[in-house]
Amino acid sequence: MDNQEKSFDFALSTTRQVVSLSTGFLALTITFLNGSEPPVEGTARLVLIVSWIFFLFSIGFGVATMMALTGTLGKPDNKDPSIYEGNVKTFAIFEMSSFIISVVLAVVFGIIVL
Repeated sequence: MDNQEKSFDFALSTTRQVVSLSTGFLALTITFLNGSEPPVEGTARLVLIVSWIFFLFSIGFGVATMMALTGTLGKPDNKDPSIYEGNVKTFAIFEMSSFIISVVLAVVFGIIVL
């Protein structure tokens, strides 16, 4: 396996991990939020909802990144495919940015609730 193949494998692996973390965080917070007493209200609720929205964006951009990786590898005229091609790089940047924003908002939510 050459470095080019490894770069695609690592990019795919990183994308999958971020999608898994985003999905897991959504499931975990929704599960625990349903049983919380007192219910989360006000600013904390708004911050959590915005965090969920960014986690959903991260998941969507992650799927788009995986599709872009597949498309880049599948181009018949592409002699030297790269993970730095525009379509892959754009979706990956949006995925990671959304993930970082959502994690920061989740931490802010935790601070507000405490």
